[in-house]
Amino acid sequence: MAMTVGSVTVASDGTYSGSGYVKATMDELVTDYESALSAMNAPDPPVAARVVALQELAKTATRLGGVLQYIIDNAETSVDGEFIT
Repeated sequence: MAMTVGSVTVASDGTYSGSGYVKATMDELVTDYESALSAMNAPDPPVAARVVALQELAKTATRLGGVLQYIIDNAETSVDGEFIT
Protein backbone atom coordinates (compact mmCIF):
# COMPACT_ATOMS: atom_id res chain seq x y z
CA MET A 1 0.00 0.00 0.00
CA ALA A 2 1.39 3.40 -0.98
CA MET A 3 1.85 6.12 1.59
CA THR A 4 -0.68 8.95 1.36
CA VAL A 5 0.33 12.60 1.42
CA GLY A 6 -1.48 13.04 4.76
CA SER A 7 -1.39 15.97 7.16
CA VAL A 8 -0.20 17.05 10.57
CA THR A 9 -1.79 19.03 13.41
CA VAL A 10 -0.02 20.73 16.33
CA ALA A 11 -1.86 20.82 19.68
CA SER A 12 -1.62 23.61 22.24
CA ASP A 13 0.18 21.28 24.66
CA GLY A 14 3.20 20.94 22.34
CA THR A 15 2.30 17.56 20.86
CA TYR A 16 1.41 16.77 17.27
CA SER A 17 -0.41 14.09 15.35
CA GLY A 18 -0.92 13.28 11.74
CA SER A 19 -0.72 10.78 8.94
CA GLY A 20 1.10 9.84 5.78
CA TYR A 21 4.13 11.47 4.22
CA VAL A 22 3.60 14.79 6.00
CA LYS A 23 3.60 13.07 9.42
CA ALA A 24 6.72 11.04 8.53
CA THR A 25 8.46 14.24 7.42
CA MET A 26 7.35 16.01 10.59
CA ASP A 27 8.79 13.16 12.69
CA GLU A 28 12.16 13.64 10.98
CA LEU A 29 12.08 17.42 11.38
CA VAL A 30 11.20 17.16 15.07
CA THR A 31 13.98 14.62 15.63
CA ASP A 32 16.46 17.02 13.99
CA TYR A 33 15.12 19.93 16.07
CA GLU A 34 15.37 18.00 19.32
CA SER A 35 18.84 16.72 18.42
CA ALA A 36 20.00 20.29 17.78
CA LEU A 37 18.68 21.40 21.18
CA SER A 38 20.42 18.47 22.83
CA ALA A 39 23.70 19.15 21.02
CA MET A 40 23.63 22.72 22.35
CA ASN A 41 22.80 21.46 25.86
CA ALA A 42 19.78 23.75 25.68
CA PRO A 43 17.01 23.30 28.23
CA ASP A 44 13.62 22.15 27.01
CA PRO A 45 11.79 25.19 25.66
CA PRO A 46 8.61 26.39 27.36
CA VAL A 47 5.46 24.82 25.93
CA ALA A 48 4.49 28.01 24.09
CA ALA A 49 7.88 28.16 22.37
CA ARG A 50 7.70 24.47 21.48
CA VAL A 51 4.25 24.97 19.96
CA VAL A 52 5.54 27.82 17.78
CA ALA A 53 8.56 25.75 16.69
CA LEU A 54 6.34 22.75 15.89
CA GLN A 55 3.94 24.96 13.94
CA GLU A 56 6.83 26.18 11.78
CA LEU A 57 8.05 22.61 11.25
CA ALA A 58 4.49 21.58 10.36
CA LYS A 59 4.37 24.31 7.71
CA THR A 60 7.56 22.94 6.17
CA ALA A 61 6.28 19.35 6.23
CA THR A 62 2.98 20.47 4.69
CA ARG A 63 4.76 22.37 1.91
CA LEU A 64 6.77 19.24 1.12
CA GLY A 65 3.52 17.27 1.10
CA GLY A 66 2.16 19.78 -1.41
CA VAL A 67 5.15 19.16 -3.67
CA LEU A 68 4.53 15.42 -3.43
CA GLN A 69 0.85 15.91 -4.24
CA TYR A 70 1.77 18.02 -7.28
CA ILE A 71 4.09 15.28 -8.50
CA ILE A 72 1.39 12.64 -7.99
CA ASP A 73 -1.22 14.78 -9.77
CA ASN A 74 1.03 15.55 -12.73
CA ALA A 75 3.00 12.33 -13.09
CA GLU A 76 3.40 10.72 -16.44
CA THR A 77 3.90 7.01 -16.79
CA SER A 78 5.80 5.43 -19.63
CA VAL A 79 4.64 2.11 -21.06
CA ASP A 80 6.93 0.82 -23.79
CA GLY A 81 8.21 4.34 -24.46
CA GLU A 82 4.72 5.83 -24.78
CA PHE A 83 3.81 8.39 -22.14
CA ILE A 84 0.42 8.17 -20.51
CA THR A 85 -0.84 11.22 -18.63
